[in-house]
Amino acid sequence: MWAGLIRRFKKSRPDEPLPSNKEIMEEIEMIKRNFRKQGIFLDLFRKETLERLEERRVKEVQLFFELTDAFFYYDCSLRERPDLSSGQQEALSMIWEKLEALLSSVGIDIIRKVDVDFDPRLYEAMEKVREGNGKPVVKQILQPGYLYQGRVIKPAKAILEMENSESQE
Repeated sequence: MWAGLIRRFKKSRPDEPLPSNKEIMEEIEMIKRNFRKQGIFLDLFRKETLERLEERRVKEVQLFFELTDAFFYYDCSLRERPDLSSGQQEALSMIWEKLEALLSSVGIDIIRKVDVDFDPRLYEAMEKVREGNGKPVVKQILQPGYLYQGRVIKPAKAILEMENSESQE
């Protein structure tokens, strides 16, 4: 393939004929086709490699999900107790801050906020406690959800309440 092109630029011997322009153009077209094929192959290889890396990363952060779930249920069980002191509540809040900072450092955001508008992308409605004619609001989280690098890995399971909107006359 390169032979004709190299012969064109090499010092020619008097007995050796130079390749024609048509031969050179055909060879260049063949080189271009091979580069296109290589480019397509490299794109597919890159895409497949990135997908495998992403699957591996999600598996690696699974332990963080399990730790957070365990702490979430522990926190819920402690907050149900009537004799929880303000110091204990503050300690739980401090642990949540540290845990959320740790999760954030590896690209994970926990979905556990209450008294926010219901977003079906982030929350899965398990129950509605009060009917109304307004917008749905998250009132309680039954199980936390997770975002990994901005993508929903698991939506939070929530109890909703329909906000009453009073009509103005």
